[in-house]
Amino acid sequence: MKIKIGTEKSSLYLNVLGSYLEKAVKYMDLGEGTLSYPIALDKFVVNTNDAIPEVIIGVDKNIDMILEYSKDEKKDYSPRLHYCKGSDLTKDSESSIGWGEIFELNDRSSRPDAQITISPDGFLYIKSDNTYEKCTIELKSEAPIFERYISYGAVLSLEMEITKEGKKKRLYFILDPLMKVSSNQG
Repeated sequence: MKIKIGTEKSSLYLNVLGSYLEKAVKYMDLGEGTLSYPIALDKFVVNTNDAIPEVIIGVDKNIDMILEYSKDEKKDYSPRLHYCKGSDLTKDSESSIGWGEIFELNDRSSRPDAQITISPDGFLYIKSDNTYEKCTIELKSEAPIFERYISYGAVLSLEMEITKEGKKKRLYFILDPLMKVSSNQG
């Protein structure tokens, strides 16, 4: 199973270490694994790229996060990508991030079925598509000069055996990769 984060120009693949995750879920206390308290997935993922992915406004059009899996993984785990979450991790930023300066927020609302929501504490939430496989957000075509580091997290769930006896339960996981977003300065 893989999580692909990318634009039209470049992509980063995060490979989920399924066998390690299965053992950890059965034999370790990883937490509740609920939608409210998902299990951190970062230690069960391999990033094959050394660099932080960079998205450039004015060059890239969208950021996509896609959950990819085989037929066997679909049958065994019934994987679902529920939503993606953006948070600004830029050190020494003078002001809070203006999500509207970076992304097209046309489908923004506080309704539960909204595609895009900004919480009162400044987090950006993007609902996955109807297949539970993809979150997409459109970038602005131009922006003022800036450079930000964003955690572009994802909450996904897997149907997993949680005991040696084979009892299954839907567990929720969170993954928080980092990306750099900047304006086209050249």
